[in-house]
Amino acid sequence: MKRYLFLLIAAFVFSRCGETPEPANNPNLRALSQAETEVSSATNDLGFRLLQNLRNDEPENIFISPLSVSIALSMLLNGAEGEVESSILTTMEIDGLTMDQVNEASKALTALLMSMDRKIELGIANSVWHDLDYPVHQNFASVIRNFYNGQVSSENFRASSTTGKINDWVESKTKGRIKNLISQIGPDEIAFLINAIYFKGEWTYQFDPAKTHIAPFHSIDGTTPEINMMVSAGAIVRHMVDNRLTLIDIPYGNEQFRFTVVMPSQPEQFMQVAAEVSADQLNSWLNEADSLSVRLELPRFKLEWKKDLKQTLAEMGMMMGGFPKMFQNPLDLQVSRVIHQSFLEVNEKGSEAAAATAIGIEMTSAPPQPLIVTVDKPFLFMIREKHSGVILFMGQFTDGSVAR
Repeated sequence: MKRYLFLLIAAFVFSRCGETPEPANNPNLRALSQAETEVSSATNDLGFRLLQNLRNDEPENIFISPLSVSIALSMLLNGAEGEVESSILTTMEIDGLTMDQVNEASKALTALLMSMDRKIELGIANSVWHDLDYPVHQNFASVIRNFYNGQVSSENFRASSTTGKINDWVESKTKGRIKNLISQIGPDEIAFLINAIYFKGEWTYQFDPAKTHIAPFHSIDGTTPEINMMVSAGAIVRHMVDNRLTLIDIPYGNEQFRFTVVMPSQPEQFMQVAAEVSADQLNSWLNEADSLSVRLELPRFKLEWKKDLKQTLAEMGMMMGGFPKMFQNPLDLQVSRVIHQSFLEVNEKGSEAAAATAIGIEMTSAPPQPLIVTVDKPFLFMIREKHSGVILFMGQFTDGSVAR
């Protein structure tokens, strides 16, 4: 019996020796080029300006992906020239870079983000869909494939099945979270430039489902709807508080990706504080933040959002006509719409987020108790990667009725 037990133990040891040890989940903290730094900063600025322009007098939940919009506009940039090209660069606030530098930086940043945390599920996909009667310029197709790893597909835009093909591609790249991005193809539309982003990450410091409880959320209008409030008893977060607001920076995975909350001290101050937040201001607050172990309380919630951003981008200075470098034959073209659709779920395990941007082109014709931080008032939030500084997603949570 002893000999038999020894043989079993020996077999187990030898089998374990043959296994490959799990590699350390170290982030890729290489230095960013000047162009990457500028594109990262510009992406964040674009997000805050979009959020500011989308915000209205009646606060509502909003959720966007600055990175998705930025990549889609970067692809569109390659079809433009002259004043239209300049207007896109200005809208993106990267008018100090050339188109080639933007392409190179977008490619490098995408690769960097994908290599930051192997336990974070991150997908960034691009595609161009065009009517088979209107072939795209070879140079344009080459840029999409080489710098954006995008597929270029020629389809019959008059066939009803084409809408399904495009939506199926988006749905597959977002793990089923973004459905029916395009309801139908307009009679004058001949192309779509699409970016899709999917993110799924687990909290570094887990929330205990057994501690999730019903709690009031103090809304701007004075109401206090009941929400599901999650609890993490020993979360180590970055924390900053002053007389106007609280910032909480919550890590995922190996702590490179973060869920960052900016919560005004009083609900009625939300609109004023939100209007003042910028990428520079966020960085300033993060630099002031301390690392603390806290009892963290955060709403469990889900958001879905969809809007045409064309008018918003036009108000920000982007010209919508032109694009002579997109197709082989000269055409009078304009942007028909900029559909942006997003999904976010925040729960005890982590966060799942997805977004897609489609640019349509048409022809004219006991120990001391820890600090308790409770997010129970309207707040801004971001999912960002701290080394590159890129904000992947951002939004505002003002309506607690969706958190049940």
